[in-house]
Amino acid sequence: MLPTSFKAPFDVQFITGLYQRLQEHDDSIVLLLRTRAGRKMTDPEKAAFGEIRNADGKMFFGMNGKEGIVHLKKAGSLGGPLLAYLREDGVGQQDVTYDLGTIGVCAYAVLVAVVGFFIPAKTICLFCFLSF
Repeated sequence: MLPTSFKAPFDVQFITGLYQRLQEHDDSIVLLLRTRAGRKMTDPEKAAFGEIRNADGKMFFGMNGKEGIVHLKKAGSLGGPLLAYLREDGVGQQDVTYDLGTIGVCAYAVLVAVVGFFIPAKTICLFCFLSF
């Protein structure tokens, strides 16, 4: 399962509220706040990134300055309460766009067409390309 991402700036109150809500369901989760340099810290005023980790130490929720990410598979039994809190707070999933995939497919088609045209043209076998 792919992670779900959403566009939202980092908010200490949001991530601590989520942590407290999820801690009611599972006491083994850990909230890590980090500075811009990536160092762990305890002062929420200076935090720039935040992550919530499960008992195995795997991050299942994280927020940086521009976006947040949710790994539902790593959340395990906390997936339901986690999604409920996100919906309650009005956080939605980022729209999926297919722009990059479309560009890649078009570039591949152009490459195949160009190579398919020049190879038979050099071998004087143009009808091989046109017969397909």
